[in-house]
Amino acid sequence: MNKILIIDDDKELCALIKRSVQAENIEADFCNTGKEGLQKLREHEYQLVVLDVMMPGMDGFELCKLIKSTFETSHIPVILLTSLCD
Repeated sequence: MNKILIIDDDKELCALIKRSVQAENIEADFCNTGKEGLQKLREHEYQLVVLDVMMPGMDGFELCKLIKSTFETSHIPVILLTSLCD
């Protein structure tokens, strides 16, 4: 079964995304910090990461670079979420 990881500091948004993908028979985990996200990626296999750009501590851009530079996770597609606008 496909499984995604949602990494976002907005807990309500994580729960909403999780419910939405589960309605499509896709398993989902979520966490609220980059550090937690890296730990989950080490412990589980995911087919996709949905990643918030603006998080306290480690931002999404930094975390994405770490995900892509880690051998075991370098193949995982990452979707970046942001509320930034010009």
